[in-house]
Amino acid sequence: YSLAKPQLHMVMNHQFRNIQRVVRELRIRGYCKIGISMPSEYDERVDHSYLSGFWIETNNINPSITVPPLLTDNFDFSTFKAWFNQHEPDVVITATNWAKIVEDWLTQLKLKVPQDVGLVVPSVPFRENRFSGIDENVKLIGSIAVDTLVGMIHRNEKGVPQFPLRILVEGIWHEGETIKMPVAT
Repeated sequence: YSLAKPQLHMVMNHQFRNIQRVVRELRIRGYCKIGISMPSEYDERVDHSYLSGFWIETNNINPSITVPPLLTDNFDFSTFKAWFNQHEPDVVITATNWAKIVEDWLTQLKLKVPQDVGLVVPSVPFRENRFSGIDENVKLIGSIAVDTLVGMIHRNEKGVPQFPLRILVEGIWHEGETIKMPVAT
């Protein structure tokens, strides 16, 4: 999404659906006060897919426990601390590049992950990563991108497409170690 012009075909992960999956997985584990907190540029770069998926999926949660998102240009400890202390989420969704920093901030607030608060990322870079969240399935994305390119070559497609295609691949849940286990039913 960050390449605004020219509009080309795109094969990428489906951030909107991935965040919805994250919220569903968190509910299965008994989390109620689900917060999303990251620099605003991360949501902007994915065409606001993180925030929109979060809002859609949390829309039917009790308004008294709904945590307003913290998406800000001023993403620092004092801003995070004020947001966290005011809304007291029981789990935080944050950008992958910020997960370790947010975990350190939670430690400064005398909280343990996952015992006191869960921590989830929308994009786990490697399946063996200890953070819970979504494995974006980059190998499949790469494979589909190559297949798409080969098809374009076979069809002799050149230049900027009149109708750009958007192929979105849903991720795979990665349990990780930063949230509670599912609640037994």
